[in-house]
Amino acid sequence: MRIPVMYGETVLEVAGGARLRRLQHAPNVKAIRRPLDGKVIVLRVIDFGRDEEPAMHGNSLRWSHNHETDQNPVNVWTLRHIPTSARSIFGAAVNDCAA
Repeated sequence: MRIPVMYGETVLEVAGGARLRRLQHAPNVKAIRRPLDGKVIVLRVIDFGRDEEPAMHGNSLRWSHNHETDQNPVNVWTLRHIPTSARSIFGAAVNDCAA
């Protein structure tokens, strides 16, 4: 069985087999199921953030920025998506600063 993998209204690919199973376990993919039998009919890719957008002030390579959105209150800083490969390093730095 092959189903579409979509980002918004754009079809990124039509996946099946091992590729489909691998995509279903990705943290930024949501499986849309048919209510009647629970069969997956489409995979939706969810945006984790736009790493290509520069920070509003200061170094564009920082992990946080003060870009206000509709989802966060005024003057609340936003963290960029932290790749899985860098999470342990980022966590250690945060814990070190908190200590």
